[in-house]
Amino acid sequence: MSCPALPHGVGALDAMTRESLQDELLALSAREKMTVVFVTHDVQEAVFLADRVSATAGRHVHDLLGAQLHVG
Repeated sequence: MSCPALPHGVGALDAMTRESLQDELLALSAREKMTVVFVTHDVQEAVFLADRVSATAGRHVHDLLGAQLHVG
């Protein structure tokens, strides 16, 4: 199974294009039953697109439940 990594959000696009691409990404992910790693600085975008949201702080990753994983 492949896991595409999308290194940047779509925040730099105009609102209509951004919403269209977000909807298409959700539909594609559901249709193909794939996991997508989506990196963004936009919290609203992350919450809209994700089943799980993590945030980095230094060398640590924090998920929404407050668990902490050491990276590196």
